[in-house]
Amino acid sequence: RKKLNELENIEKLKKQSDERVQKLKKEIFEMKSLRVRMTKQMRAEIEKYREYKMIADKKIVQMQVKERKRDTDTARLKHNLSQQLVVVKRKYEEANAANKRLQTQLMRSKMEEGERKMDEKTDEKWKEHVHNELELVASIYCTEWSTEEMINQRKTLSRTLKGLSERLKGLEEERSMKFRKTEGGEEDDESERTLMEEKRYCEDEMEKMNAVIQSMQSNTSNVNLSSMVESRWNTVCTVPAAKLALKHLFEETANFLRTSMDEQRKREKEEMKWKKKMETLKGDVKERERRIDEMEKQKEEYLRNEKVQMEKRRSLLQSEILESERVHITHEHMDQLKEMQDTIQGMDNANLAERRTVR
Repeated sequence: RKKLNELENIEKLKKQSDERVQKLKKEIFEMKSLRVRMTKQMRAEIEKYREYKMIADKKIVQMQVKERKRDTDTARLKHNLSQQLVVVKRKYEEANAANKRLQTQLMRSKMEEGERKMDEKTDEKWKEHVHNELELVASIYCTEWSTEEMINQRKTLSRTLKGLSERLKGLEEERSMKFRKTEGGEEDDESERTLMEEKRYCEDEMEKMNAVIQSMQSNTSNVNLSSMVESRWNTVCTVPAAKLALKHLFEETANFLRTSMDEQRKREKEEMKWKKKMETLKGDVKERERRIDEMEKQKEEYLRNEKVQMEKRRSLLQSEILESERVHITHEHMDQLKEMQDTIQGMDNANLAERRTVR
């Protein structure tokens, strides 16, 4: 009876143990399943984060490249604009000087219009009169040429202003998509400030050019060359006056031709001088290229000989190691072989890189 009770107790304990084991197995299985799910979820989250980070890094790189390109374009635009403004300023000064010259000649011509009795003029007066008339014609043509140049420069400057306006508009559109900040926490608008300053400067230059062009066009429109020709010769009424006028006209023409020929000779001498310099420079360049080629050949020959010597030394060392039974192969021998191989490979790489650089 006692044994039966013990067996029953043992069976109960076994049953309880089995139930506990099954419960623990179930909990372990659930924990494993939970771990698998959490692992999968973590991997998915990591993959999502990796994709998000890759996209964000790509966008950041694109924005950095775009900003570098913008800064480069701004610097190049500023450089080109500064050169263009130098040309505009020089043309403006030339046009302003031509306009003042024309105004002076027009004032002199108006002052002489009141002097109708040209026959009473002395030889010096006739000389001054002919000189002023020729200066007036030259001033008119010079002013017309300067006006055309200024109009062309104004067109170029107008296109530049249009480009600046479009650039500023593009910067304003990029402002909302811009993430980079300065150390002070404000947006980096240095390029915008630079463009605004250049735009204002261009607008000021445009106003000056418009004023000069308007003044030159007004002065040239007030001059009628055909009527000037008639009035110029109507004042010559006698043969002595005509002789004096033709005399000084011939002198002015001769002086002009003499000056033109002197300037032409001077230009030809300068051209010959520069041609000789160019020929000398070309000869120096060819001589240096020849010397460089010779040095390259000597260098290649030296490297080739060194490579052959290194190959011979390596082959000799390998044969000694393989054929001699008394030689004990150590790390020192292997290091020597490796050093020789690296030296030969480095010589080949250096020679190849040098050839690519020369090409």
